[in-house]
Amino acid sequence: DGRPLVVFIQGRRPLDSASISNVGPEGLSKLADIFRSMDAEVVYRNINEPLPAEADVVVLARPMRAVGAVESAYLWNYVESGGNLLVAFDPEGTYILSPTVERGAGIRSRIGRGALATLFDADCGVRMYDTFVAEQAVSTASLLRVDTMFSIGHPDDVANPLTEPLREYGLPLWVWGARHMRVEPFVIGGQALPLIYTDTAFAESSPDIFPTGRTTADGATAAVEMNLGEDFTGRLNMGALAIDNRTGARVAILGDSEMLQNGFCLVSSGPTPRYPGNRIFAERLAAWLLELPEGEGP
Repeated sequence: DGRPLVVFIQGRRPLDSASISNVGPEGLSKLADIFRSMDAEVVYRNINEPLPAEADVVVLARPMRAVGAVESAYLWNYVESGGNLLVAFDPEGTYILSPTVERGAGIRSRIGRGALATLFDADCGVRMYDTFVAEQAVSTASLLRVDTMFSIGHPDDVANPLTEPLREYGLPLWVWGARHMRVEPFVIGGQALPLIYTDTAFAESSPDIFPTGRTTADGATAAVEMNLGEDFTGRLNMGALAIDNRTGARVAILGDSEMLQNGFCLVSSGPTPRYPGNRIFAERLAAWLLELPEGEGP
C-alpha cells in the first residue's frame, strides 16, 4: 500500500533476540510504536530464511545466541541489495538478570569473532570489539544486574542528523552496559560517522568479568579493573552510522541494546520520557533509517 515496511528479527531459534511481542522492560514494543508513528508497517520474522526484499528497514537487537554464517549472509545480502539495517549487540557474556527474568542468562552472540563483524569492518568502517565499557564505579556487585550497569554517553562532535538536537541542548545518552567500536570516517565506497562516546570510562577486555551461574549468589570470576596495555582507554565510541554509496544502504550499529528497550532508554513516566535524550535519539534514528526528508521526522 506504499507504506514503508520494517521487519524486526525475533524468535527463540536461532538467535533469541529482543522482540516487539514483549511489552515488558526487555521488549522492543515502544520502538515498534515509534516506527508506526511514522506511518510504517511493522512485522516480525525469524531469520531462518532470506529477509524479504521489500523490507525498508530490518532491526536486530540483543541476540543472545551466536550469529552464525547463515544469519550473517542473510543480513549482508539484504544490505548489499540496498536495505537499511539497525543492529544492537551487547557485550559478550553480559548476564541478563532483571525483575522480569527470574533465572539469569548470558549473552553469547559471538559477534566479535564472526563474519558479520568482519563485513562491518571492511565495508562500513566500523569495528566492534568484545569489550565492556566500564565506569570507575562499576563493581563485581553491579554486574549482577543489567539495570545497575548504567553509564552516561555523549553525542559525538561529528555532525549528523541524529544527534544534532542533543548537541545543541547538551543532552546525555544513557547506556546499560555497552561494547565499544572503532569508527573509520572513510572506507571504499562508503562513509562512517561516530554517534556516541565516553571519555570517562575504560573498555574492559577480559571475557571473565560476568557471572556464569543462574543466581545472584554466583560472583564474577575476574575483577573489573583497568589494565594498561590490555584494556582500551581514551575516547570510546559506543555507536556508529554507516552509509554505502554504492547501494544507498544505511546501517546503524549500537553497542548497547538497552538503548532500544522499553524499560530502559524508552521508559516513560506517563507521557514524559525519563531519558529525553534517548527518546529523541530513538525517534531520529527511526526517521533516518526510513529515509524521511529533513523536517518530516519528529
